Amino acid sequence: MSKSSILLGSLATIVIIELSLFLYLNTEELKRYKKESSLKNQFKTTENIGRMIVTAKTNDSRNIQVGEIINEYSKKIDGDLSIYYKDLTTDESIILEGDKKYYMASLYKIILTLFLLDEVEKGNITLDAQVGTSSAKLEFALEKIITESNNEYAEILADEYGWKAIERAMKEKLGIEFSFGEDLETSVKNIGTLF
Repeated sequence: MSKSSILLGSLATIVIIELSLFLYLNTEELKRYKKESSLKNQFKTTENIGRMIVTAKTNDSRNIQVGEIINEYSKKIDGDLSIYYKDLTTDESIILEGDKKYYMASLYKIILTLFLLDEVEKGNITLDAQVGTSSAKLEFALEKIITESNNEYAEILADEYGWKAIERAMKEKLGIEFSFGEDLETSVKNIGTLF
């Protein structure tokens, strides 16, 4: 083999090595650029949503689209707005301003019902127990509370078992924050976790 053939072969090898290194570095740089761009886009989405948490199992989850709709709607509202949305088939959720406290209104009846059913399960009371001074049984009262949002039975039972005792027991059992004081406060996130 001649010197020029060896030199040409060596030069070709060096060029191939340099080209391979160049392609490798650019591919790594391209991957890094794509990753950084993706992170920037995710940050922009998070920044735009800001007050919203969207959980989705995949990038093409319908929950992301629902979150975008809720976000657009929330921009049109002049005032307080909190939303807890949960897809019960996938366990994906959307929470907008989830920690903001609101008056519970009739939602306290869910916690009261859970407390009473827990007491039945423990054997502390029965569904045949009399409610207050009425002739109604607990089973009947619970049905009225659940199906009609009956205030009278709910208040009688809450008074009978003690608002604060129910609050303590259910905070411990459920791990959520709420108040059975005069303010009857909780957040949509706390109520939403019950479902």
